[in-house]
Amino acid sequence: MTGILLNSFKVYKDNFKKILILGISIILPIQLLFTFATNLVALPFAIFGFSLWETMVQVFFTVITFFLIQLPFTNLFELDFKDEEYKLKDIYIKTLQRGYMVYILSLLSAVLIIAGLLFFILPGVLLMILLIAIPQAIVLENKLWWNSVKRSMKFAKQNFWKLLGVILLFTVMDLVVSFIAYFLTALTSNLFIVLNSFIIVGNAIILPYFIFMLSTLYKNWISEYSNAEDMEYKKIGDFSRKPIY
Repeated sequence: MTGILLNSFKVYKDNFKKILILGISIILPIQLLFTFATNLVALPFAIFGFSLWETMVQVFFTVITFFLIQLPFTNLFELDFKDEEYKLKDIYIKTLQRGYMVYILSLLSAVLIIAGLLFFILPGVLLMILLIAIPQAIVLENKLWWNSVKRSMKFAKQNFWKLLGVILLFTVMDLVVSFIAYFLTALTSNLFIVLNSFIIVGNAIILPYFIFMLSTLYKNWISEYSNAEDMEYKKIGDFSRKPIY
């Protein structure tokens, strides 16, 4: 886990300027758009007291937002890993090329997760973990559509506890950001829009680091999985058939 944290921090530090630009040009607009959409769609449920469906609407848009935000930073991670010269436009181009697929899969994932949450919560949480690495499968392995879903599920099953640790660490970071946002709002203004603005900016700062942790874990898994397959292949290749008399 220490190696994952250190590698992710190095990627974050080495690409800080690019991360800021991507945060301003991608994370902030997406978060603002989906915050508006969430509030708009959830408003009728809030007015009539359907708190469960209000929460489900929030989960739906949160899943879609998270998938879309992962894409540019996973592309950045991939380009940085290759250790080749690249420009910001390369990240934008790759993001646009893969954006439609990630968006459609995020919609399907959001529906499945909500269905799971409605059935005693736990299935929805498990689905959230199993499907979290779909963008990594698409970007880091060029897996398309259903193959990316299967790959994400396989990754999550084989790295469940490490993945859970990364998610819990991000949850703690998110809680700290939320606390700071509430504190700053109390100092400056009690307006809800100010609180939302602080949270959005805070997320734009910490989300890339979480995505780099997830991508590092996935990349390590690809390497380990490939080595295991090579070893298995060599074992099969070393098999010699006995002569039949």
